[in-house]
Amino acid sequence: MNIKRIKKYILPIFLSFAFVLTGCSQSNGNNGNNTAQKEEPSLEGTWKVKDLPDTIKQHLEGTAVSSKSIENIKKEFSDVNLTLTIKDNNAFYSL
Repeated sequence: MNIKRIKKYILPIFLSFAFVLTGCSQSNGNNGNNTAQKEEPSLEGTWKVKDLPDTIKQHLEGTAVSSKSIENIKKEFSDVNLTLTIKDNNAFYSL
């Protein structure tokens, strides 16, 4: 390759690389002078588990457990009311 050909390809490659680096940088426009604190969402409260029997069934379907056993297990968990309560820095679960 001659020098002219190398120079012909160096500039586009360099500019492409510069654009990629510029596009991937994080800039929020305040140059680090962000004094306002963002309020994080709270997880406090009582949470109920939804669709527990169906979730257990889905996890067991790919195993060696028979379909009859899976249906029996699903029926056993149909009446379970599982809740998680989060208060301050503590978490409690109940059946």
